[in-house]
Amino acid sequence: MACPGEENCDDIGSSIRIDGLIKLIPEKKVYKKSDTITLKLTIPVVNNYFGNQLNINNVIDGNSPKLTMIGFKQLSKDNRLEFISGNQGEFDNWLILDNDESEGNYKLEILIILDRIGFYSIVSDDYIIFNGKSDCNEYLIATNIEWSEYGIIEFTVEE
Repeated sequence: MACPGEENCDDIGSSIRIDGLIKLIPEKKVYKKSDTITLKLTIPVVNNYFGNQLNINNVIDGNSPKLTMIGFKQLSKDNRLEFISGNQGEFDNWLILDNDESEGNYKLEILIILDRIGFYSIVSDDYIIFNGKSDCNEYLIATNIEWSEYGIIEFTVEE
């Protein structure tokens, strides 16, 4: 309940969990230094993720969606990044998705050139946030990286 003229910030129904929306390809246990892996995420602008068909463009008022990715700092540390679509957000683990209007998708694609040798262990429990037209109108998708082991991505980069 809210007072007259105030917004009710009870956003129940505006969050969902959909596993495996983030791709990290190719999936290997061992990479060589200078190998390139690709981090990809695609979200249809019009989807049924929240129960009913929703055009996200109609509720976000021009705000770009962002991926908050817990393990991105570990994945990007001492490696080279090339953003094909999307860009770096305000913080190390914030990634901004592009709106590809021709395909009707929000997209993020990053080439990661593996320069750091060693063992990588990344926990993937990530969130895509769509900020709405007001402070209380937020849509959230909890997701993770699609990988053979659920939730934890482990690999080695060798010389």
